[in-house]
Amino acid sequence: PATPSVTPSALPSLIPSISGEPSLVPRETKEIVIYTINSETIKKEAVTALVYVESELTPELIMEQVIAAMEDDHFYIEIDSITTEGKNIIVSFCAESTPVCNVGAGVEGVILDAIGQSLLDNLPDYSGIIYRVEGGAYNSGHVEIGIDEVFISR
Repeated sequence: PATPSVTPSALPSLIPSISGEPSLVPRETKEIVIYTINSETIKKEAVTALVYVESELTPELIMEQVIAAMEDDHFYIEIDSITTEGKNIIVSFCAESTPVCNVGAGVEGVILDAIGQSLLDNLPDYSGIIYRVEGGAYNSGHVEIGIDEVFISR
């Protein structure tokens, strides 16, 4: 079977030519592996995402790719903020979006695991993922995580 993939939203990009008119100039991309949830099996699965070669891999860029992949399976995630603190990445979700609401405990767990593994696999300088809801402790009704509790680590 074909490996699913996620592509940057502006491939190829518009770059002004000498005449001042935009022209299509292809940009070189590289593949990274991220994780999403398969809506049929409700299991985590690896997918290939394409990012521009010159792009620095940041928590924000990885999350953009993961969110796009999850949207392909009809899971819509809204991020309140992404910050770093020491060796931890802190992902704060909006209270009214997936995975905080609109999904069961099993789906929620797979989504949180997929996000954490996507970040840790692509960002070797970090070793832990902390989840929050709008800056406070993560509490979805299924999962409760302390405000500074590491959910997944390597």
